[in-house]
Amino acid sequence: MEYSALKILEHPLATHKLTLLREKCDSTKARQLIYELGLLLAMEVTRGAKLAEWQAVDFEGRPFTGALMEQWNIVAMPILRSGMVLSEAFATVLPSARMGHIGIHHDYTDSEPAVTYLVSVPSAPDLTDIIIIDSLIGTGETMLTAVDELRDLGIKTEQMCLAVLSVHDQGLAAFYGEDENSSIPVYTFERRSEVDERNLPIFGFGNTADRIYGTGEV
Repeated sequence: MEYSALKILEHPLATHKLTLLREKCDSTKARQLIYELGLLLAMEVTRGAKLAEWQAVDFEGRPFTGALMEQWNIVAMPILRSGMVLSEAFATVLPSARMGHIGIHHDYTDSEPAVTYLVSVPSAPDLTDIIIIDSLIGTGETMLTAVDELRDLGIKTEQMCLAVLSVHDQGLAAFYGEDENSSIPVYTFERRSEVDERNLPIFGFGNTADRIYGTGEV
């Protein structure tokens, strides 16, 4: 099924780095790969930013006309823990972005419901956009929970977008199956459909948070 708000960002560097990430490696390399993928993802997510003409003097003392991004009051919201390194990349590209956090415990390999243990959104009366950041959308339950938590805080649907490395068809069906989510952009590098014998999504990354922080098998 096609989704109009799904943005699949095809780039040879992203494919290269995702391939390396699927191989077994230590936490230092996994973290570096995810950070580099985050840089690519952040630049694509901000592709639609508006520019305003800027008059200045160049390095050699000559006046010139350039362009700078218009004021864009963004909050980057990584989902703990797997979204943290990706959010560091977003902070590199967008140093003026404020940082929030949302903690949701959910393992898509079992049947337990998602449990929210932290929601921290910076005070932002002039907020324009919230970028919810995670490594994957598997079954979709984590992202559904995150979006619902933000709506409960008064964040509007049109202010949200999602940024992840990879999405699965199961998660897309669940997320976009909710009518109020149909317009929320999801930026990702790939869409997958493979499932295991329990009909659970296969990504080949393992637990990305454990791999980043060296708390699981690497």
